[in-house]
Amino acid sequence: MMQLNSGNYNKRVQILKFDADARDSSGFPLPEDQRFIEWRKAWANVETVSGRDYYQAASIQAENEVHFKVRYNQFTKQINKQMRLKLHSKMYEIKTILHDNESKKTITIVARERV
Repeated sequence: MMQLNSGNYNKRVQILKFDADARDSSGFPLPEDQRFIEWRKAWANVETVSGRDYYQAASIQAENEVHFKVRYNQFTKQINKQMRLKLHSKMYEIKTILHDNESKKTITIVARERV
């Protein structure tokens, strides 16, 4: 049985979902990229692509790729590609969601930083 080391999950990530009805204080619709609102927060193990992986990723235009590993639970299993992640002040688009070893213990969210 795989043990999870909770010390590795040390980054607090915001999981954002799109709100089509989001409006500013005057009642006007917000620009589309500002319509993402916090849905949940999760503790994550965050890994950037480095070394050989970086050069392989760059060859397919996947620069600024980050892997967010979070614990599998009733909320994280609902994460989908239409959502975004926010870590500190950086926003990330979700590219792929991997269910690690189909064990229902962790999932890895592969995301790309929005620039």
